[in-house]
Amino acid sequence: MLEEQSIKKYGELKKAFTSVKDDYRPYSFLTLDGDISDDDYCASRISDIKSRGFGGVILLPSEKTEPKYLTPEYYEALAVLAKRCADSGLGVAAADDCMTSSSRPSGYAGGKFGELYPELCAKRLDREEYKCDEHESVALKIKTNGKLMSAIAYDEDSGESLFLYPYVKDGVLRYDMPDGNWVINTFYCRRQADCSHVNYLNYEASYKFAELAYSGLAKVSETLADTESLICVYDCIQYITENRRDWDDAFNEFFFGRFGFDPAPYYLSLFIDMGEDMSYYRGLLVHCRTDMLRYGFYKAVSDYANSHIMKITGSVAVPKAVSAPWIFGDGMRFQEKSDFAYAKLTHAYMYGLNCVKLASCASYNYGKEITICDMFREFNADEDIVYKETMNAFARGANRLWIRETCGRDIINEKYCDFAARCSAMLSGGRHTADIAVLYPISSLECQTYLFEHHDPSGGYEYPVVPSNADYMNVINSVMNYSGHDVTVLHPITLFKNCFIENDTLRLNSRTNPEVFKVLIIPGSSIICLETMRMVAKFFDCGGKIIATSCLPFSAIEQYRSPDASDELEKIIRRVFGVGRERNIFTDYFVNKNENGGVACFLHASATAVDGTDMTSPQMLNKALEDTGVNWDIIIGNMPSVEDNGILNLYYPLYMNLGDETVNRFGGMLNYIHRKYHDLDVYYISNTTKSNYEGVVSVRGDLPLEEWDPRNGKIRRLNSAHTVIGGSDYTEVELKLDSASSVFLVGNPEKNENPLKLFFMNTQK
Repeated sequence: MLEEQSIKKYGELKKAFTSVKDDYRPYSFLTLDGDISDDDYCASRISDIKSRGFGGVILLPSEKTEPKYLTPEYYEALAVLAKRCADSGLGVAAADDCMTSSSRPSGYAGGKFGELYPELCAKRLDREEYKCDEHESVALKIKTNGKLMSAIAYDEDSGESLFLYPYVKDGVLRYDMPDGNWVINTFYCRRQADCSHVNYLNYEASYKFAELAYSGLAKVSETLADTESLICVYDCIQYITENRRDWDDAFNEFFFGRFGFDPAPYYLSLFIDMGEDMSYYRGLLVHCRTDMLRYGFYKAVSDYANSHIMKITGSVAVPKAVSAPWIFGDGMRFQEKSDFAYAKLTHAYMYGLNCVKLASCASYNYGKEITICDMFREFNADEDIVYKETMNAFARGANRLWIRETCGRDIINEKYCDFAARCSAMLSGGRHTADIAVLYPISSLECQTYLFEHHDPSGGYEYPVVPSNADYMNVINSVMNYSGHDVTVLHPITLFKNCFIENDTLRLNSRTNPEVFKVLIIPGSSIICLETMRMVAKFFDCGGKIIATSCLPFSAIEQYRSPDASDELEKIIRRVFGVGRERNIFTDYFVNKNENGGVACFLHASATAVDGTDMTSPQMLNKALEDTGVNWDIIIGNMPSVEDNGILNLYYPLYMNLGDETVNRFGGMLNYIHRKYHDLDVYYISNTTKSNYEGVVSVRGDLPLEEWDPRNGKIRRLNSAHTVIGGSDYTEVELKLDSASSVFLVGNPEKNENPLKLFFMNTQK
């Protein structure tokens, strides 16, 4: 069972490191490719998994599973297999759907859902056009193969629009068109043909899927009740219809309940750019679809699992996607309904790193203590890459690994599992610590998300178009990989609901993960929540340090209900950053200060990343961070600064064509993560670059340090020196980290007369 950890003393931490519990060992995916009612089949696989050092198993049904998936005999055999796993000391998880050669996303129950509930399958939004003759008296018959959601006429010459939905009576739209080049757009919600997946946006439909796919798992969980709860796992949730135009018949009613007005007059803004004023409404429409997904599939499966004493977790498709709203909604809040956050590093070395940071930060935002990282499904990697990617995952916040063994039994072995278990034990529990918060620009991403209609006969995978000012991943990677600082990504709702300001710090008010930030970074945005910027202004007034990059947001999402919202927003931006909509073409670096010590920097984009997004140079961003005057939590001397130029943002085909070769040149990065356990501070530092690292590492505080090596479990005292940097006490140590290695730095309070903060292990870069 995945166990949360509450370490309070040095001795407890040392025991967790030297005598690792099975709870912290990696889980192994077990594809059920034979007869699971056969004793020999089950015994051999359980024995193999145990002998290689795994601590748990994820049972994954397939087309080859016998008895057949979803039959009573299948669940009877699965219950026996799960019990045998638990009795042998393995934690147990099970996939909620059947993996086939043609489909991976959960929600179709091996194809059975579409057979039983065709009316509850996925639906999409279709747009149809009728070009009007000049002064035509239109009598347009409304089609019956779908629900009419809206009707809007658009003059292609003037850009004027007319809302015609009220003129539909008895199945006919009647209207006398004025002068102009008018096109009538009708919008229908229709079932996606040949799709057996559940309508993810509909709670009732999704709960039916849960009853179909999870009821048998509930019986499996009952057999484990004496020892643990079964973990149910969904996979690759995404907008599943053509061009990802998932929709629901109840969309307009849901929207009205959420925002208090009819969305029908604004449907056309989803497909074409109708000007800045319409961007607010497009953002609200996209946001509403995201909410329907959260309160549809995610809530339904969570409700069912938790009411039957099961845990729930899982992933979306392409969780690294910069432009998440087009493909699966909100890149952070989808984790909110799960018991554990979930990330994926499954396709290629460093391909999915962006999503690990978002997943771990979702844990911090929503009070979760476990972040699972699913690894190596499509890797073809040697031992060096396997260990480096594992270190990357831990340094970005993962603290449990679920392994798909495509890299070879000689690599994913007991030695590897011992290493991973020590890291997981050290990084579980306590709270994350970072000086820098980065705002997740979800409103800006939503208002720049468009739908379209294009039939691809090849059936190729559809990736989103990324807005040019969506530079937040470039910012995160520059701060971590070039400047050598860790960050916490804050969702804007977390910022204005769960954060408060104390003196010159921004504080996350969380029972499980309270954090204290000294710097807030606002990535490029075209629109933002006014409540968020009010909090930013208060932080600046109290002496806070703020950096904005690429594009300042002068539009407030609240403009739809408050005509003065954007005016107030512009006043806040002028007061905080000292700049307005105008741009000084001779200056790329603006600094504004106040008498309370507040510092606000605005950095224009200086380049275009390889994925087409704006990019503030890492050097300029690093200068802005240094200009804040913050005494950083950890200072890495001789930092091997890495510029990835947006490579890590690329989607799979381009990444394999362009990014993989570039990544191979620099090999990786030097990252760290810091966790606090009451009076213990723990730093993990990893070096995944191609070069060995040697330099002075300074950690805030006056404390003796020990080096704990997760590869061999050895502990040794370090020679350290006290120094003062910027008026603050620091402890300096000479650190040597070979390429593809990592280490924990731990402060031992029992060997210091003053209460001391423990430093967690440093992994490599």
